[in-house]
Amino acid sequence: MSNVDLGGDVSIAFWAKGNGSFGTNTSVLEAVDSLNNRILNIHFPWSDNSIYFDAGSGNGYDRINKVTTAADIDNNWHHWTFVKKTSTGQMFIYKDGVLWHSGTGLTRPIGTVAKFVLGSNWDQGYNYSGDLDEFAVWTTALDAATIATWKDKKIDASHPNYSALEVYYDFDNTLAMVDKSGNNRLGMPSETTMVQWDAYPVAGKVSGGDRPAVEFTQGTYLAATADSVLETRFPQPKTLFEYTPLDNSFFVVNNALIYDKTTTDT
Repeated sequence: MSNVDLGGDVSIAFWAKGNGSFGTNTSVLEAVDSLNNRILNIHFPWSDNSIYFDAGSGNGYDRINKVTTAADIDNNWHHWTFVKKTSTGQMFIYKDGVLWHSGTGLTRPIGTVAKFVLGSNWDQGYNYSGDLDEFAVWTTALDAATIATWKDKKIDASHPNYSALEVYYDFDNTLAMVDKSGNNRLGMPSETTMVQWDAYPVAGKVSGGDRPAVEFTQGTYLAATADSVLETRFPQPKTLFEYTPLDNSFFVVNNALIYDKTTTDT
């Protein structure tokens, strides 16, 4: 996400399951302006085992923080939403759809993102160790009811704040970071194995009451015969970005997925 004005209100939501992050210095994300000043950051956690949420531009940034537990960070999936509402000076952190922490008197607007990094700070230090899923950013302050209702769902056009959705990575069905918000803001993984597109989903699961019809037959069968199976292997996608210089930085002006030529194996 580059050259995007987040304005005054922002909401960041994702599922997370850490792997040895507790007690270490991490940033699960950081965004900076064209002068590399921090405008968004989430320490998840820091070495004092607190979660820090930083948001704001200008003369510094606003911050709220709270001590967490190992069960909140490592080895368990939890849904987190971080909300900044500049108009009322409030910041919120929701865990699993329930208010976990908040602060007041925090009125700095977010401003324009020049560089947004997921999984570390802006220069790829303080790496987060763990898994993330269903990552989304809105330019609005989601309310508590919406967060609780939608935390287990896939985001689509029926979401009440869909028009304010800036980026949405569900990490499903492809090795690329494809933006499902409609804004086509592709992500660029630093390693090709980072996106586990075939992992079991944490959101959008549907339960049904149907039972399969199973039939067992007894008899004599012919011996198995050798045969060939036609298998199509899809090439790994690569992400191509086009940049332009602006305001002492480079901004993404276009992006696309490209594929190498491949063969069909039998």
